[in-house]
Amino acid sequence: MALAKLSVDHVVGEALALVNDGGLESLTMRRLADRLQAHLPTIYRLVDGKDALVDEMAETILAKALENADTADQEWTHRVKSLAAGLRSALLAQRDGARIVGGNYAAKRANLTFIDTLVGSIQAGGLAREHALWAASSLFCYVLGEVLEQQARPGVRSRRSKVWFVQASIRTSRQAPSSNCSSSTRGSSSDCTCSCRACVADNASPSASAPSLSVTVSGPEQTHVTCWRAAKSTTHRAEREQMRYYYSADAIREAEAPLLASLPDGVLMGRAAYGLATAIATELKLRTGGVAGRRVCAVVGSGDNGGDALWAATFLRRRGAAADAVLLNPEKTHAKALATFRRAGGRLVSGISAATDLVIDGVVGISGRGPLRPNAAAVFEASTAPVVAVDIPSGLDVQTGAADGPHVHAVLTVTFGGLKPVHALGECGRVELVDIGLNLAPTELAGLEAADVRKLWPVPGPHDDKYTQGVTGVVSGSATYPGAAVLSTGAAVAATSGMVRYAGSAGPQVLSHWPEVIAAPSPQEAGRVQAWVVGPGLGTDDTAKAALRFALESDLPVIVDADGLTLLAADPRLLAGRSAPTVLTPHAGEFERLAGAPPGTDRVTATRNLAERLGATVLLKGNVTVVASPGHATYLNPAGQSWAATAGSGDVLSGIIGALLAAGLSAGDAAAAAAFVHARAANLSAADPGPSPAPTSASRILAHVRAAIAAL
Repeated sequence: MALAKLSVDHVVGEALALVNDGGLESLTMRRLADRLQAHLPTIYRLVDGKDALVDEMAETILAKALENADTADQEWTHRVKSLAAGLRSALLAQRDGARIVGGNYAAKRANLTFIDTLVGSIQAGGLAREHALWAASSLFCYVLGEVLEQQARPGVRSRRSKVWFVQASIRTSRQAPSSNCSSSTRGSSSDCTCSCRACVADNASPSASAPSLSVTVSGPEQTHVTCWRAAKSTTHRAEREQMRYYYSADAIREAEAPLLASLPDGVLMGRAAYGLATAIATELKLRTGGVAGRRVCAVVGSGDNGGDALWAATFLRRRGAAADAVLLNPEKTHAKALATFRRAGGRLVSGISAATDLVIDGVVGISGRGPLRPNAAAVFEASTAPVVAVDIPSGLDVQTGAADGPHVHAVLTVTFGGLKPVHALGECGRVELVDIGLNLAPTELAGLEAADVRKLWPVPGPHDDKYTQGVTGVVSGSATYPGAAVLSTGAAVAATSGMVRYAGSAGPQVLSHWPEVIAAPSPQEAGRVQAWVVGPGLGTDDTAKAALRFALESDLPVIVDADGLTLLAADPRLLAGRSAPTVLTPHAGEFERLAGAPPGTDRVTATRNLAERLGATVLLKGNVTVVASPGHATYLNPAGQSWAATAGSGDVLSGIIGALLAAGLSAGDAAAAAAFVHARAANLSAADPGPSPAPTSASRILAHVRAAIAAL
């Protein structure tokens, strides 16, 4: 089936049908592709793997639950009953429906709307917000657990049944025993020790028989998402379809202000804490196989980040994990979060136990400055457990990502509302973003995602020819470095479908690798081009300078790299009077020669300043590439692992940029898109043939450029 005829809804519908036929265990992406008569890559273009597919399936089931419910009834008890019955009906209508929904952590519309509607209905009965949260969580868990048990019985696949509801007392005190409790321990005491289903559900206490699901919501406010099933950061399909923006601490505080003024006290912290807890639970499962029986330790500072850490530890405690907390400043610890943590059975300790599976860094947040203080540094240094950072790793500068002393090394950073520059520039490990409902506008500091690059990348139209697609001229290589000519020219060939002309002394070597290239001894003899690549391996003699001058004096886009940058640093007047797009691609040493000073810790500001001074787009190479253009947005491209840090890799990058300039992209877009594909090609080359990544080379990176483009 062609991609144009497929949609996410169609794929999800067939996946649900496949589960109806053979159970959840029968669901594989290959079986689904066979059922749809589609190629497997086509399915992956629509749904990013099985986890994302199951999230979409859960979303479909919960949307049906909302359709089943009568939420227009004015009586709140009727609405609550209808929602519970609608949920049960939707779960039973789908084979393994409870397993699909119970394993879902995606922050999606139907998922969030169902919980928000349930909480809003309960609040309409006069319950305080905190009690409505527990009641909604308990009811959802009760229905999910009941259906899970029913569908687990032999012979039970899916079953449509009569409207069902368990009449339970919704109390104003969470500690009181359930009105359904029949145990001899039930009474007027607030310390009910019963483990019957009603009390387990009402109290949401850790129990082997209790469903491992809890939900934190803010109430019926619908302007923003109000149930915080933690975001899978920045890896959700929905997130990948939009550009990443990075926000200053002041911008985040400004966006929080109207919500803090309009929402009940503690709502934003509850949103953040639940997202944090869910992300930590996922990390625990990945590392240890579960949550119950594991141990977490929160290192708690005096601000809201410390409160977030304590609330998250409390949620994990209620899911069966042992929870410790190290209070760095007990007198200034968030009082309510601490009290709740202790009531849930959390322990206060002086240091991180050797048995700890994960540490939660709640020391400082986006308002923090400077390195860790000695007492905090000592706590982290004494432990080898992996660390999950709250908002930012403590000790890193939120704007630059730099560390001026002891700091936390996080394997995962969970941030809230919007990304901050540190999340691209600093040592944050994997970054997950939890949507807490902030209204944030695009900024001048951004990062392209695959979908953005796909939109920018030139694709031949029905009437294009080799000239209209862009002719790239490459001036590179020398007797000393003929390989630079091979790499930069080959990258231009791989990046687009137009034509490449090579000008230089390495013509025989270039043609032996790329016979489709047209070679000439000099740029003056090369013929018509639409952009120039100048510098890789070119040398710095008079012939090289004359070639650079020729390219820069043309009214064409030019990308200058390597030896070309050395020539420019020696004679910046070569750029004088240029109006055509110019891209400069220095590494730190070349940057220092151009700017007169190293980029320092604030790489973004330094790159912007040099771009403004030279009137050119500057791409500062590094593990995080910075692309700055005068008067335009600055792009950050975190490469992840430094597989691209190998000799000749920059030659490949320059050829890709040149091809995109020839195809008509702006200087900033060409540089940012090329950096994205270049990093992807480096990662692909390191992973090929697998099973684990291994060292790569510039030639192998070049060989994977087309695969990186195809995967956009």
